[in-house]
Amino acid sequence: MAIALNQLRETQANLMYSEKMSALGHFVAGIAHEINTPLGAISASVDSIAGFIAQELEQLTDFPDSLLPEQQELFHLLILRAAGDNAYLSSRERRRQRRSLLAQLTTANIPKAEILAETLVDLKAHDQIERLLPILQDLDTQTFLHRLHRLVDLFQSAQDISLASERVSKVTFSLKTYTQADSVNQRPELTDVAADIDKVVALYQNRLQQGIAVVRRFDPEIPPLCCYADELTQVWVHLIYNAIQAMETSPIVDHVLRLEIERSHDDLVVRITDSGDGIPTELQEKIFEPFFTTKPAGEGSGLGLNIVRKIVEKHGGAIAVDSWPGETMFVVRLPFQGVGT
Repeated sequence: MAIALNQLRETQANLMYSEKMSALGHFVAGIAHEINTPLGAISASVDSIAGFIAQELEQLTDFPDSLLPEQQELFHLLILRAAGDNAYLSSRERRRQRRSLLAQLTTANIPKAEILAETLVDLKAHDQIERLLPILQDLDTQTFLHRLHRLVDLFQSAQDISLASERVSKVTFSLKTYTQADSVNQRPELTDVAADIDKVVALYQNRLQQGIAVVRRFDPEIPPLCCYADELTQVWVHLIYNAIQAMETSPIVDHVLRLEIERSHDDLVVRITDSGDGIPTELQEKIFEPFFTTKPAGEGSGLGLNIVRKIVEKHGGAIAVDSWPGETMFVVRLPFQGVGT
């Protein structure tokens, strides 16, 4: 009798869960449609803006008349580097470069040294200071550098909007995947996991600059992985975002986000480690359950890690967490002989 009652309760629970998923699926589909329409307009517009600013940067040749040809070549280098280099700096490295530049500018009696040091860091010109010092006394040169800085800042802001729009699109896609388990209209494709993770890191560049250093250890011999690339990107988005949140709410000032990729036999192994407060042992087995969250109301749906697990398992892989005070590591294992192979 007790066994039959338990089976009945389990059947009822499964039916209720199926009904909830069905209702949620319809709701998410409607929301996704409402979001994707304006999102498409935002993406198209910001791509146009970024393209226009990039052209303006490339055509920026009205240098100060006082510059010699070799100095103009230096300015061309700064333009190309500022517009094309998406590498970011940790807060610690940024402060170090700024202090070094400020000391050199002050020693050379360059006017407005503090503002100029900040500008040169943003323009990624810290390693060209010896070549720049002879011309930085000229106020016209400083004016040009500040103008270049404003254009570069606009260009990078446009890129941030584009990345954020892409993330919103992928989040809605991921939610639809959660409520509709079938892979209709999806095709496996080869993707560079290291490059995909770098793109996600670039998305959170501004937040990472607030006291979080990123340490990468990527095996350069990792071959492309055949997978559902859009879905797998959501794995890295959720895990990296959660890691950043864990460190932002920690009282520690300087944090480290460690990203590791290696090959272990026939598996691709990705480790994402943060230096936050850690996850209590009694909660570690619950964090992958749907609708379970430790975040305050309004800050988390409890679906993120469950979506991550579903996507990883869909690829024939596995995800595990290991956490203790001061460190949390998520380990994702994906077989190379996975989808589409």
